[in-house]
Amino acid sequence: MGAAHFLVSPADLTEGFFFLRGPALHHARVLRLRVGEPVQAADGTGRLAKGRVAALGPDAIEATVDSLEVLERARPRLVVVPGIPKAGKLDEVIRRLAELGVAEVRPVVTERTEVRWDGGKAAAALARWQTISTEAGQQSRQVFPMQVAPVRPLVEAVCASDGVAELPCVVLWEEATERLRTLLPPAGRPPERLLLVVGPEGGLTAREVASLTERGAGVAGLGASILRAETAPVAAVAVCLYHFGLFG
Repeated sequence: MGAAHFLVSPADLTEGFFFLRGPALHHARVLRLRVGEPVQAADGTGRLAKGRVAALGPDAIEATVDSLEVLERARPRLVVVPGIPKAGKLDEVIRRLAELGVAEVRPVVTERTEVRWDGGKAAAALARWQTISTEAGQQSRQVFPMQVAPVRPLVEAVCASDGVAELPCVVLWEEATERLRTLLPPAGRPPERLLLVVGPEGGLTAREVASLTERGAGVAGLGASILRAETAPVAAVAVCLYHFGLFG
């Protein structure tokens, strides 16, 4: 199985040691790590340290750094903008996207979003989603952990301060005539970042799609099948990863 993998903060990775705290410490305790066992840790900046457990403490586990390498993030960085589905289904979406190495998720409220969000509920959900992302990132041995943004309105999440969509941006819509793969940039020239917008149950409205296309976004579908709100983001990401040679 190899060394257990952890995500730590940059401050917890030094030249000679790294420390497992918070979610990493919890994960280590679940694994029942012992002194001398091989471990590795990524700090989210590209640094990946490999070493062995040196000491077990109540607030942290200390490990040696036997080797340290700096890795570059693969391009494009995928940013998924999902309309929030009902019944907590976004939890599982976030887990799957983190496993696939998505860079960021920006949950959004759309015209067909059934869940209503106040400040307290949104803050609690964000904390839960980030925990799920971290846990999934550790399990799937990600070097760059996925970030989850606060809940925002759709256009605000997609557009920069000047009101223009962050490009390239593809809106996944069941009524589109183009397929996703036809709108993706060439595999040999991947962009720095690529946004994928997916609606909640019932999809995005024609008005919402028009609002984004007016700001520069493209519109595409995923084929003849109508996918569930929790399936479409994962399928779209898989298509992109395969297209850019990052998957399969």
